[in-house]
Amino acid sequence: MRLLGRLCLLALVVFLVWPLAQRYVLAPVTGLFWASGPQRANLPEEAEQSTVFWLESADWLRFSLAENTPTLRILSHLQMQPEQNTDESLVRYALDYRVLARDGEVLTSGRYHYKAVTLPPRPLADGREFPARFYDDPTLVASAPENLFVDLSALTGAVTLELRAAYLPEPRNRVGVQVTGRETRSREEVGRLWPRLKPETRDRLLRPHVYPPHLVSSFEIENALQLRWVPLGPEGVAGDDFASDYLYTLSVPPAPPAEAEQALPPGLYADPNKWVTLPVDYDGSYRLEIQSADPLVTDVNVSLAHQRNQDLETRQQLLTGTAPRLTWTGDLEPGLLQLIPSAPVTVRLFDVTTGADVTPDKRYLLAHPVAADQPVRFALDPDSAEPQPVRLDVRTFSHPQRAGSGPDPRVRLEIRAADGTVLQNFEQSITPAPSFYQRFSQDASDSGVSEGQSLFLEASSGAAEVAVISNTPVLVTGYTRLASLPLVRALPESRRPWQSYGDRVPSWFLMNPVATAASGQGPVSLQWFFQPIERNEALLSGQYDWQGLDIKGASLQRDVLFPHQLSGPLRDTAVGSVFRALPEGAVSLELVPPSPGLPFRPELIYQRNGAQPTTVTVLKDGAVWLRRGIAGRTGRFSLPVVAPGQYRIEVQGDGQWFLNHNRPPVGAGYLQRSVYSLDGAGLTFELDKTEAREVVNFDVVAPPGVDRFAVEVAVAADRRATGLLTDYSVLKRRFELEVQERTTLVLGTQSQPAAAPMSVALPLGEDMPPGRYRISVRADRAGGLVSAYTVREGQRQTYRFFRRSLDGH
Repeated sequence: MRLLGRLCLLALVVFLVWPLAQRYVLAPVTGLFWASGPQRANLPEEAEQSTVFWLESADWLRFSLAENTPTLRILSHLQMQPEQNTDESLVRYALDYRVLARDGEVLTSGRYHYKAVTLPPRPLADGREFPARFYDDPTLVASAPENLFVDLSALTGAVTLELRAAYLPEPRNRVGVQVTGRETRSREEVGRLWPRLKPETRDRLLRPHVYPPHLVSSFEIENALQLRWVPLGPEGVAGDDFASDYLYTLSVPPAPPAEAEQALPPGLYADPNKWVTLPVDYDGSYRLEIQSADPLVTDVNVSLAHQRNQDLETRQQLLTGTAPRLTWTGDLEPGLLQLIPSAPVTVRLFDVTTGADVTPDKRYLLAHPVAADQPVRFALDPDSAEPQPVRLDVRTFSHPQRAGSGPDPRVRLEIRAADGTVLQNFEQSITPAPSFYQRFSQDASDSGVSEGQSLFLEASSGAAEVAVISNTPVLVTGYTRLASLPLVRALPESRRPWQSYGDRVPSWFLMNPVATAASGQGPVSLQWFFQPIERNEALLSGQYDWQGLDIKGASLQRDVLFPHQLSGPLRDTAVGSVFRALPEGAVSLELVPPSPGLPFRPELIYQRNGAQPTTVTVLKDGAVWLRRGIAGRTGRFSLPVVAPGQYRIEVQGDGQWFLNHNRPPVGAGYLQRSVYSLDGAGLTFELDKTEAREVVNFDVVAPPGVDRFAVEVAVAADRRATGLLTDYSVLKRRFELEVQERTTLVLGTQSQPAAAPMSVALPLGEDMPPGRYRISVRADRAGGLVSAYTVREGQRQTYRFFRRSLDGH
């Protein structure tokens, strides 16, 4: 009876305590090793099972930390839907972490963004093929693991790690984590542990070594066993406070690559419809290796063009050869190489001096499919007090695995408030040209994509999102920017788009679309190349009008002379401002007038080492044309009136002399220009904008004694065209200029040559209506010089004024 009573009492205690023990003891422990749901039936023997814990977006998942844990490793991945696992997809996710003290103080925190990619499937010995990482549910896809290490050694009193999902591409996605803490064993403990391990455990621990376990030294074995990562489980009850699942990993090497004849050779792919450009960063000797991508092609022709950064001059040549490889070697200046092949090829570029492969990395761009039943929505800031600039690049496409664009694409844009109210509505036909420089990053040879047609708008106050809707499938990429954000460029290292591309701050910033449950096919990845800059043939041939801008207010004006690369014919209106450097002795040259048939007075500019007075004699055809006295290091004076024609000119006087009204040799001209002093308060110029697109140019001379300085150019404009725009002018630009050489003569001064002028530009597009605009120029230090002007294509009507007496004679 006594035994029976004790058994009854024990049963009663177990009955009362079991719910608490199950909730607070067994559940957290079993949660580390067991996951909810049925185990996969066809699980391969090579699979290694582990437990993954899912993060929520609203609640933090808490992990208790041991006192002797110096480092945490957070292994994360994204659980994806099957339709997101495509070659063109670019899926991103993010997680937040923070480490807390016992009183709840946040010791450190952060947010990390990751790109979800999937690993190739693994072939098994029995002929089956499994994903490299998978779940019990075969319809879900596990992305590759991403590591995040958190250093706890400098965080005194860290007791808790908290994690949550910061960004999910779609609500159906989940972020899974596995948290481990680093533990270090002593060498004595390691020595006792090794003999007790199973052979398969030893093989797994020493898997990174190239030798088998029985050939690994004892010291290397101790190093491998000293460091251990201990798994941590979250606080709470599985199923109530957190969710978990099985994750399987196959420790099997991937399948061997495709047969050599089916794989593309290394390099950048190009064919007759998909061209390749390669930036050249520095002067040097280079080797191009062009390899045929089609084994059936025997002869390959490649049109090779090189555009120089300095003057955009392009030199072309035709390369011919026999497959499989065509090689070209030569010296190149900084610029852009363009290759157009007659057959599919791959291209690589090498530095001959070092042998290094200098082929540029591939550049990618994200684009989102849009269809009639699949609009793409981009989020805006509904609390913004100023208009929000939006840029949408729309492309048509064809793809063997996607529904391509149909005829006559039309895009509708809806600017919506937070409650869904449509604030603005636009509609636009899309007619972009096929692109030679953009392609799908996968299936490049079988697909086609157009150039991006840019649409600009300013979202009104209170706008929360912009929706893009199309009557036929198209691709869209969204951008935004702060309206007051200046565009910053460093010159001359970033003058061309391909120069220092990775270091510059972009003018427009990519937008991710708002995630929806029914988003259809995911985003696609496009590969793109820089395009050569087309030079304006009218400007090259001298068919343009140069117009200086008026200055508002008063400022000290100077005349300067600096080297100028003259190309094309010498315009009539420019004969007075373009000079030739005269050699010692007599030189035969043709003097030309500003207008046909009019007498004119050429000018001489001089540069001397000393400032003492002296006499100069100018001879024309051996006779004295002018004799006069001069003083100072620099100066200018006019010669007597002369008729147009061929003359033999000689200047007898010390120093260097420059003469206008004649065309200088190619690459040996000098340009005279009037400039204004740029003081600390800056200058203001006035522009009468008459063309749809205007470019205001500024020639800036750095202050004496500086190697770098900054200039900010801004347009005072209270109006911009409304509606859907084809242009968006950035009204504030900052240029950080580096002085390269000092070759500018400041006439009428005793100073040494100043810095060569650096040209900066301010484009004003169709979004700025015709009218008068004030443009301010400010520098970060005083002492510089600046001139402002426009160059307009075509020549305007010139006016000639005549004076007549009252009697008509």
